[in-house]
Amino acid sequence: MFIFGVIASEAIVVSETKTKISDFTMLEKAPYKIPPAKPMIELIAKASAKELEKMYGPVIGYLYIKYALRFANLKFGETPKEAIKTLDQLAEYLLSISDKHPDTFNAAVYGVLKAESELQGKPGAGIQVGALAFSRKVEKKPNAKERNVDIDQLITTFYKILIQLKVAYYELGYRKNEDESVDIIWPSCHMKDACRLANDEGALGRTIGGLQCVSCTGICQFFKQLSSYDWDYKLLEFDKPHCIARLFMI
Repeated sequence: MFIFGVIASEAIVVSETKTKISDFTMLEKAPYKIPPAKPMIELIAKASAKELEKMYGPVIGYLYIKYALRFANLKFGETPKEAIKTLDQLAEYLLSISDKHPDTFNAAVYGVLKAESELQGKPGAGIQVGALAFSRKVEKKPNAKERNVDIDQLITTFYKILIQLKVAYYELGYRKNEDESVDIIWPSCHMKDACRLANDEGALGRTIGGLQCVSCTGICQFFKQLSSYDWDYKLLEFDKPHCIARLFMI
């Protein structure tokens, strides 16, 4: 685990529960171990960051570029030859070094997490969609059966779309629980380097407690669109080396 001089005690530690991947229903592997850089960079460095600009104003773009370039330097040893002032320029730069560093999109992920954390103390407001304040009331939520939500269909449809967009995880599995929540497992998430460094620096915590997960945020947004219900999550295990999160309706 790389820390780059940051005090490790600032990081949030999640559950130490031992989990067997065999407990999960694993979906068909993506046709690539690491997704192509271009669709990932366009998704994060352009679309996501520009949405944050609408919420926070130009300052978020400045911070985002600053931290994305910091990650590129720390992780890849890369520094741009010319000044980068816009999100489009950042996307072009990250793409230009992706031949040498296929996972350069992690710089974009780290930039989002750090920039938002600096503005509001914890990441999540501009990333998470849904009523986060209600996430602690999980035990009071109606379950999926009562709402006629097909969990299997939601997950398989979501994963097929990710593969079509060329931003899928190489491996993804799920396990349905008795209360109709669902646990998702990533044996090796391609964005973990960004999350690991953000956590080491104390910038991965959510305002409601626990750790932020960019992947879970995307899944919750997608589930909401398909089911018409709000979803939230709790990260159960992080960097074990797998990650596991519990998703539930709120």
